[in-house]
Amino acid sequence: MKGNYDQAIDDLTTALKLTGREGRCSVRHRRGEVYHLKGDWDKALEDFTADETCFWNSQDKLIVGHIWITKGHYDGAIRTISDSIRSDPGNATAFCIRGLAWANKGIYYKAIADFDMAIAINPNLTQAISMRNKVLEQQKKTGTGQ
Repeated sequence: MKGNYDQAIDDLTTALKLTGREGRCSVRHRRGEVYHLKGDWDKALEDFTADETCFWNSQDKLIVGHIWITKGHYDGAIRTISDSIRSDPGNATAFCIRGLAWANKGIYYKAIADFDMAIAINPNLTQAISMRNKVLEQQKKTGTGQ
């Protein structure tokens, strides 16, 4: 599937038509992941949210949260990623992504707290360290205590 997203989407669409109720969630989530990798955010969200009875794992929630950030829906991202954190509180990446959403909203103290938590969980997560430093600089420039 590497790089051949259209073929993967076609195959998963065919599988979705042939799959019974029990397997549809799995196929939709897989196709949503492919749409995400392809950068087709709307179709990815459609697959991830098409059936409310489908169980989302914490990785699915991170993908959806990332899509919400990309689309500028930071509150949706924060809600979705917070739910992921409740399911998997040791996931440093989840705190890092939620920190990005807080930073984009301009609520820097919450962004910094999330980046700090990500770093506490995984001190080698350079992305969290880098984003924390950028938020601290932005906070200095704007002079906000948020």
